[in-house]
Parts: sequence; C-alpha cells; structure tokens
Amino acid sequence: MNTDRLKAFVKVVDKKSFSWAARELGVSQPAVSICVKSLEEELGEQLLHRQGESLSVTPAGQLVYSKARAILEMVEEISRELAALRDRPEGHLILGASTIPSEYLLPRLLRQFRTAY
Repeated sequence: MNTDRLKAFVKVVDKKSFSWAARELGVSQPAVSICVKSLEEELGEQLLHRQGESLSVTPAGQLVYSKARAILEMVEEISRELAALRDRPEGHLILGASTIPSEYLLPRLLRQFRTAY
C-alpha cells in the first residue's frame, strides 16, 4: 500500500475538498483524485461519496481514514526515531518575519542553520 495514497485520502477527508488537499500537499487536484481513486480500487471499496462539490465519508472510508492516520503517524515516528539515532534533528521549521528581519537577518541565520543541519 502506497503511503502517498493514504496521505492524499487523509488530506481530502480533513479538508473536505480535493482542491484544498491538493494545495496543502503541493500537487495538482487531478493527482489527488487519482491517488484516492487508486486507493479505492486497491481496497475494492468506495471510500467517499462525491455529490457535486460536497464530499462525505463512507463507513469503509471512515475505517480506512482512522487506520491511515495511525499508519502515517507511525511512519513519521519512525523517521523521527531514526533521525535521533543519527543524532540529526528532523522535522518541519516554519518561520515568520517582518520585512526588515526577513531581508537582512534571516538569510544569514538560515545559511548557518542549513550548514549545521
């Protein structure tokens, strides 16, 4: 089972939209639709009811959603634990700054950060 398909499905359910899921995943909306459709074909179950612009999760979809979230959390946990074994911090870094710090301070600090990690 492909974790990208699971990620796409979980995002669609979380966002209640293929378009918003695609934006958050950084892929096209058709790519997300293909992932979800492929997952449904692989499992032999309809996971979502699509009625125009609205989506609802089928009972099978609810089961897959809860299990997929757990699987994705475990995959992330494995990555974190392996990084800890290598003594390398790993994760997401989100920064925000106003114009002057982002122009004059952050480039140097980010360069130092990237060199260190």
